[in-house]
Amino acid sequence: MCHYNQHKTKTGGYTALLLVTIVGFSFLVSIGVISREVRRAQDRSLASQLHLEAMSLAETCRQEVLVRLFRDTTYRGNESINLNGQICSVGQLVVDVASGEVAFPVSATIGDYTFQTEYKNQSLD
Repeated sequence: MCHYNQHKTKTGGYTALLLVTIVGFSFLVSIGVISREVRRAQDRSLASQLHLEAMSLAETCRQEVLVRLFRDTTYRGNESINLNGQICSVGQLVVDVASGEVAFPVSATIGDYTFQTEYKNQSLD
């Protein structure tokens, strides 16, 4: 009987070692999946932040263009504008003096994100 117990103890040790290995591997895989999902969430958050900053820069650029046009009615854009170290690009302005409407494209880049839009029917009044 003593021989039987020794054999059972060895088998139990291998089973325990295999169980610990499987649980450890499962834990590492779970940590990897969680880490990847956290990283994706951070990337989405950063992209969202860059998108909002680029939109804000484009809006500020639009306002600057309207101020420049108000000060100089011959202003027609086609330039890059530096706003506190951030650059936006303004395309050709199309101005209807009779109606007081203006249209122009604006492009603003923050980091790797570029926001492009076209402002139309902005009254000069």
